[in-house]
Amino acid sequence: MPEPGGIAFLSHSGAVAVAILDWARDRRVGFSLFASLGNQADVNESDLLDAGAANPETRVIAGYIEGVADGPRFLDALRRAAAVKPVVLLKAGRSAEGARAVASHTGALAGSDRAFDAAARQAGALRVETVAELFDVARGLASQPLPRGRRLVVVTNGGGLGIVATDAARAAGFTMEPPAEPLRRRLAEGLPPMAGLANPVDLVGDADARRYGHALHTLGPDGADAMLVLLTPQATADAASVARTIAAATQGWSIPVVAAFVGGARVAPGVRTLEEAGIPCYAFPEPAVKTLAGMVRLGERRRAAASPSGASADATAARAWLAASGAAPARRLGMPELRSLLAGYGIACIDGRPVNGAADATPAGKELMLGGVHDAQWGPVLMVGLGGIYVEVVGDTAVALAPVSPTEAAALLDELRIAPLLDRPALAGIISRFSHLLVDLPELAEIEINPLMTSPDGAIAMDARARLGA
Repeated sequence: MPEPGGIAFLSHSGAVAVAILDWARDRRVGFSLFASLGNQADVNESDLLDAGAANPETRVIAGYIEGVADGPRFLDALRRAAAVKPVVLLKAGRSAEGARAVASHTGALAGSDRAFDAAARQAGALRVETVAELFDVARGLASQPLPRGRRLVVVTNGGGLGIVATDAARAAGFTMEPPAEPLRRRLAEGLPPMAGLANPVDLVGDADARRYGHALHTLGPDGADAMLVLLTPQATADAASVARTIAAATQGWSIPVVAAFVGGARVAPGVRTLEEAGIPCYAFPEPAVKTLAGMVRLGERRRAAASPSGASADATAARAWLAASGAAPARRLGMPELRSLLAGYGIACIDGRPVNGAADATPAGKELMLGGVHDAQWGPVLMVGLGGIYVEVVGDTAVALAPVSPTEAAALLDELRIAPLLDRPALAGIISRFSHLLVDLPELAEIEINPLMTSPDGAIAMDARARLGA
């Protein structure tokens, strides 16, 4: 049996679950819930998300997911869980080969990978890439608070490791601000003249526990959003003593503290001391930084997660359009048939008159593509991106599960490389209304506006096409 702890873990793979059990024993990782789903005869991943969220012993929910039985139900359960507990998921089957392996392994469909990404983002959960990252981040969340922002301070006894950590931190989007001048003066009072007082704070190679304690007490938790403490096994560095000092100095801090004790047998006692004190310790700086970066992203997503968008006011008109159009299943529709439908959702369309000279030419502006498909697992899926004839070549697109609010639509636009060129507030309303169209008409197997011509004066659909489901 696993040790008790704060991680609720669910797995679609018995082999992954057994391996994690064995790994966790050696690393003193404890669980509040540990479940392998098997063939899901009566319990699935959505049920276990609800169970983890309701368990008072759970501090973080971690999951290895191969497929989703019911997309909308999973999204609802994920929203509920992520609202009260951090949720970190590893979704397998990202590649086509991986998706086929999922089907042969469990009989489940891997489903749309981008739709799963969208579900995690919209619910306020975090998707990671590897099993190692899943448990690195889960360990951090099980014992440390979420970062408030992206300001990172690094304390080290080795300049080289400090540089490695700085490079990793900058690549992950952290800022590395030096301490304010009053703090630098106080740091200097307890450090040798050759110490580095910027960021990283370099205690130099002969640093002992006292020097680490002075630096941590001086810096405190107020001038940063996260702290990373590094140690290499120098002659004067007793790893266990340094670890006890780190734990004591940072006890009760409101920011996350993680460590990387780089070495082998000489740092092992310090690693054990830190882990027992609830401070995650990693073998190298890069996974420590990546863990903090994942915690930052999760915090940002949880703060940004919105409630499901409300019902559309245009559903009745949409149903009337469908009845009046007499559109047969599998029929393909063009702009003449779609113009009134789009107009009903406040999307202006080109009027279809013959072009008579320059006055009637295509308006100038940025070309966007706005589309949607009905996914078998997730229901209506919205896509927005760079439009025109090069949409597939450039691949500047973003995906969300419909419907989305104007705020969510604006965040979706921010994912595009062309975002700085767009009038986000005006487009956000159009995208939100279009997403409700997808929900209101599940009979639409797919629909695409391309291009949606945008300019400071507004946006107009130049062409559209759709296909009704069979």
